[in-house]
Amino acid sequence: MYISRRKFIMLTPFILASGKTLLANDHPYIDYPFIDYFAPKEPDDGFDEQGLGVVSAGKDEIALAKNILSKAPTTNPLDVMNFLANINQKNSSGELYNERWADVGNPVIVKFFHDVGYKQEKFPNSDCTPWCAATLSWCLYRSRRTFAKDPVSSQSYLEYGIKTKDPKEGDIVVFTDTSDNSRGHVGLFLKNDNDNVIVLGGNQAQEYKSKTNCGKDYPNNKIRKSSIYKNSNKDKGYSLYLNSYITYI
Repeated sequence: MYISRRKFIMLTPFILASGKTLLANDHPYIDYPFIDYFAPKEPDDGFDEQGLGVVSAGKDEIALAKNILSKAPTTNPLDVMNFLANINQKNSSGELYNERWADVGNPVIVKFFHDVGYKQEKFPNSDCTPWCAATLSWCLYRSRRTFAKDPVSSQSYLEYGIKTKDPKEGDIVVFTDTSDNSRGHVGLFLKNDNDNVIVLGGNQAQEYKSKTNCGKDYPNNKIRKSSIYKNSNKDKGYSLYLNSYITYI
């Protein structure tokens, strides 16, 4: 099965070493077919995977991704996210299974979208689509909890759970785009650090970035711990501001 990538624009937060987010320009995604590795195989429709901007992961890579995720804990979302952040297996190109790959849709990330129900929906599901919410939703799914109504939208989590002003480790933290309140970032709260929040989540920038075929503003982001500026004054010089802490259901 393949799903056409729509021109779906969503901001990916870029985390500086200082802990403050860098304001980035928005760019639409390239419109090309995308393979859902985990969907039932459909009859041959003449679709040629080659030369369309993405190379399908190999069967061994897909099998390894399934095996990795089958070993994730089921205790609670924080344990699941920590497991994902500590994945150390690499593909044949030396890329970790918990980061966006340069040329191939990472099957671990593809499975996040697949398992939370986006295998046949209107939005694209791959590691090019911003995947912070899909990662969090999969952690909730894996620990047998409900997730947001729109499991791949960070801002959907503002309508989920119970808001709190006294977050505990493992609670959800939602950031909103200073220019567009339909977009932002979501992850799990670890602790407050003065003007920053320490967040464990997916699609968070690495200290050393490398390019991917998703576009210049979409590097090899990873499931990791990051320090994100709260931006309490909603200064538009920064891409995000801290919106809410939420206790999951």
